[in-house]
Amino acid sequence: MKSADNLSQNIAALRKKKNMTQSDLACLLCVSTQAVSKWERNLSYPDVTMLPKIAQIFGVCIDYLFYDEKKRAS
Repeated sequence: MKSADNLSQNIAALRKKKNMTQSDLACLLCVSTQAVSKWERNLSYPDVTMLPKIAQIFGVCIDYLFYDEKKRAS
């Protein structure tokens, strides 16, 4: 699986794990709900400057956002 696919899936999974809506995440990042939706559907990507903020919101390191579950477990 490519890292872009992982990024999309990980953002969605982490958001759901925190019981956040796309709108909640969008508000925290000052972006539109549509932007978050596109990230999660792998239609676009967050700006690289947002990655530290996304990681901070979810309490993970930036690398975690890009790796698949198998790689994170090792």
